[in-house]
Amino acid sequence: MNEKNKNFDLPKNIKQMGSIDNSFKIYMEDYVFTYLQQYAKEGKGEERSAILVGESYSVDGSEIVFISGAIKPEHTMQENGIIKFSEKSFEHIDKQIQKYFNGQKIVGWFYSQPGFSDYINDEYIKYHKEIFKEKNQVFFLNDPLENIGCFYKFLDNNFYNISGFIIYYEKNEQMSEYMLNNKPLTTKSEEKRFRAKDEKLLDISRKANNQKNSNMLKEYKKMTNVFGSLSAVLFLVCFIMGAGLMQSDDRISELEKRLVKLDESYRYVLSEVKNDKVQSVFAQDISMQETTNIEQTSKEETSIKTEETTESTTKVETVTQNNNDKKQYKTYVVEEGDSLELISKKIYGDRKKISEIMQLNNITDANKIFVGMKIKLP
Repeated sequence: MNEKNKNFDLPKNIKQMGSIDNSFKIYMEDYVFTYLQQYAKEGKGEERSAILVGESYSVDGSEIVFISGAIKPEHTMQENGIIKFSEKSFEHIDKQIQKYFNGQKIVGWFYSQPGFSDYINDEYIKYHKEIFKEKNQVFFLNDPLENIGCFYKFLDNNFYNISGFIIYYEKNEQMSEYMLNNKPLTTKSEEKRFRAKDEKLLDISRKANNQKNSNMLKEYKKMTNVFGSLSAVLFLVCFIMGAGLMQSDDRISELEKRLVKLDESYRYVLSEVKNDKVQSVFAQDISMQETTNIEQTSKEETSIKTEETTESTTKVETVTQNNNDKKQYKTYVVEEGDSLELISKKIYGDRKKISEIMQLNNITDANKIFVGMKIKLP
């Protein structure tokens, strides 16, 4: 282990991954991290391993590991469910260190297990304890499918997870040269095998897409038929509704006129009530059948009533008084919303004529006047 003094400078251009334990820090150079990610993904679902090289330091009581290189092994073997390094593997690794990473040492190892997330096989722990015995040698476990990467190390004979690490960015000519001369695929036979697998997957994908397109075409035809039927039904409904509206247009127009007229009468009465602070007595419409059967009223009857109403206030009748004498009176036809008070105000400008109107028309109850009633005016 190298000892460094207090003047040891840590990288400044960094990116933190997870939470960092100040007592033990791992710094991985960006080229190394990128290479391992690419190397794992190029495995096409197969497990892969690599050797991590760099340096370790002890600074002010904190342990720091720098990983500045990664070497893919050769002559590996499959044993107890994991990839292990043979003697020839370590011989090859030593040559690669001397060629590309001179002065650095093995600081741990890397293992990718696609689809297994951060699951720890007991064989990993056992193998790490047997082969990577030096202090601060770490184990980097990776799942390229779920994009998960985490570190482990032994401490006090316990294998525990390191919660986070730091990626640093510096000029790394050694790793850059190694990456240029060592593509992720290890051998030509392996590359050929992966290409065959890719072609097979591509063929399966094409068949699946063809089947999918055929199913989508069938569904499209079904939906087209359904929408066509719905369109026909909606057209028929709209046609029926339109015909009904055209037939009832005249009735609706007549009803709107009556409602507007009634609204104007009530607005006038309410304004008068507010000004004089008195309670008006409204004409009672005893002809309920006329209101409920508005739709059955013909245009001709409406026209006749309108003319009669508009002329009622100026019509003069001759009324016989005392058998022999004849006296002329103006008459008024009661409208919807009228009261004796309202009639008096309309004709004379005030409510003083109410009693005379009642007396002249033999009205004993001011509330009992009705629409269409013809009354004489004094």
